[in-house]
Amino acid sequence: MLFWREIGAITLAQNWAYTELTNSNLFRITHQIDNQPPDALRAVIGQETEDIVFDRRLMGYKLGAVEGQLIVMPEGVSERRLAVQRLDRVVGTNWTIKIEELIDLAINLPLPISEVEGLEAELAEKAIASEVESALEQKAPTIHNHDISSINGLESALEQKAITSEVESALLDKAPTVHGHQISDVTGLEVELSEKAIASEVEAALAGKAPTVHGHQISDVTGLEAELAEKAIASEVEAALLAKAPTVHGHGISDVTGLGAELAEKAIASEVVIALAGKAATVHGHAIGDVTGLQTALNEKAIASEVITALAGKAAIVHGHEPAEITGLTELIESLQPRSNVVTSSTMPLDPFPGLIWHEMNTNNLVESWVFLNNEWLSITKHSVPLAAPNSTIGATANYVIPIDFRYDYLFSEVILHCDYNTSTMNATNNWQLILSTQSAGSVIFNSEAILEDNISKIFEINSLHSFNAGERINILFQKNGTAPNIRMGVLLNYRLVRK
Repeated sequence: MLFWREIGAITLAQNWAYTELTNSNLFRITHQIDNQPPDALRAVIGQETEDIVFDRRLMGYKLGAVEGQLIVMPEGVSERRLAVQRLDRVVGTNWTIKIEELIDLAINLPLPISEVEGLEAELAEKAIASEVESALEQKAPTIHNHDISSINGLESALEQKAITSEVESALLDKAPTVHGHQISDVTGLEVELSEKAIASEVEAALAGKAPTVHGHQISDVTGLEAELAEKAIASEVEAALLAKAPTVHGHGISDVTGLGAELAEKAIASEVVIALAGKAATVHGHAIGDVTGLQTALNEKAIASEVITALAGKAAIVHGHEPAEITGLTELIESLQPRSNVVTSSTMPLDPFPGLIWHEMNTNNLVESWVFLNNEWLSITKHSVPLAAPNSTIGATANYVIPIDFRYDYLFSEVILHCDYNTSTMNATNNWQLILSTQSAGSVIFNSEAILEDNISKIFEINSLHSFNAGERINILFQKNGTAPNIRMGVLLNYRLVRK
């Protein structure tokens, strides 16, 4: 026989709802609705610990059925709650489920009296052992004797009885003690026998019955609860006993029909008293230390007042939140809203996001197109500045400057260099090199070092960001080292603008 304990009765909703904490793995679920739904009802059930719902599985409404769910608790978790949530959008039908856990009596005993169905009512109607013992002390022992004079009217009754010799004489005309009769000689016997069961049939019928000594739950015995309700209450029995014969009176065993046979089958009162002396009273108590493991179990439980205090600061199982109350939710919702990634305006966009393109306008004319990357506005257009030597062929160091727009930072991406020596007599000492730097700060933007190849076009990557102040410029230096030959040189400087 399985034993179940209710851990939650929940009306399903769109929010998660939770049962009591449980460490069981097998659960019984009973469904109930208050109205026939127009469509299928659907829900999900899972496990929850530390506000994390996992091991989710779908669940449907089972009309008039009790279903079982095997939900195995993961290793490393001592207890958790079951979580349920309604998924359908059916309106007008309330769906309630009762969730019960299978309890292990070896672990969960002792159970409180209130959790054993019908036990409190049955105990209330039973006699108290001490009261029964007190009442029995006023009664005569089962086996006792009386003097003839102790029995009211016995002496006079005996005087009216026949003398033995006279009886014997009279018995001479009577049938012997052991004699027989035909069934028909005994008035009414044939009718009585026809109403009795045949022994062999009784034995056959008893073969399929329970042993004489066996047990039942009250609910297992049909009508027992009703019968118990009709039985006498101990106090009423005691009142009835007051109307019976006093404690001191006498009877011969033979005076009481069948008493000898009955006495042979009964327990001796002194033995019953001795046996009862070693038993606990019907109503009794225990110290915590008398109950094995109770103190340890109580130590592991929370104190009710502390739990109430802790729960006072917690939200209800079913509760809601405004988006602003959930960290990052408002930003997440906004980020999920479709947004245009192109803006055309004369002012810088507010709250830009990576990948946003801004066409900056000035009096309806395009100034520049920008893309927002790495928290900076980077020009989409790649600008180029051609830097040529002063003459088609130069033989000495030469330099000149180009102005810059200090309103922007410059992201120099690469230098494309072309040079052509008139002769191939260049080496590590005698050569040309190109140096780009800022004036007047003197920060080097690019240094080609010694150019030893003849007739080359080469790309040098820079990827260097520079910020300029008003009045600064870029200095281009064609530097001759040693006795390098004359050279033809051209340079293309590529960059993108970055808004400050």
